Amino acid sequence: MPLFTATAVTLALGGAGYAASVLLGSGTTLGEASRTPLVAASNLVTAFAAFGLALQIPGAWGVSRGARIPAAIVALGVAFLGAFAFALATVVPHFGTVVADDAVFSMETPWQDLLGWPKQVLLLVGLGWLAIAARRSGSIGSVGAAAVLLAALVNAMLWPYAPGAIALGLTFAIVRPKRR
Repeated sequence: MPLFTATAVTLALGGAGYAASVLLGSGTTLGEASRTPLVAASNLVTAFAAFGLALQIPGAWGVSRGARIPAAIVALGVAFLGAFAFALATVVPHFGTVVADDAVFSMETPWQDLLGWPKQVLLLVGLGWLAIAARRSGSIGSVGAAAVLLAALVNAMLWPYAPGAIALGLTFAIVRPKRR
């Protein structure tokens, strides 16, 4: 299995691990759930897989001249996804130990939204542009372009990173551009 595919599968598994840990830990408070080993481990796996994938995307997908810029935008969006997961693995558990009241810990703030917005915007623009550029150059087929567009929509519509990580990981593991 090539390194790019293995990293993409690891990203999908990390996102699935986080989603499963949230579903399995539904009886605990948010502060307690953020400190469980499964949540921390899945966030770290997702973060490091996202950082590794972000470094590989321009080389794997920037094969045609028209796909170089969108591949760089997608790489930046995946890096923000990794930063989101890394913050959930490091900063959020720390605040869970400092803030004793779970009602205060669970409050939505505009600062929390800032974690998701760059990921959402960059991946929507980058993946949409990449799907069109790769399809027009003949690097991927129409089914592959549709899968990339679906991953763009999942990342744009859902603020949490886990569904987007699963969609990105599966898409990049399955859809690979042809070398020209």
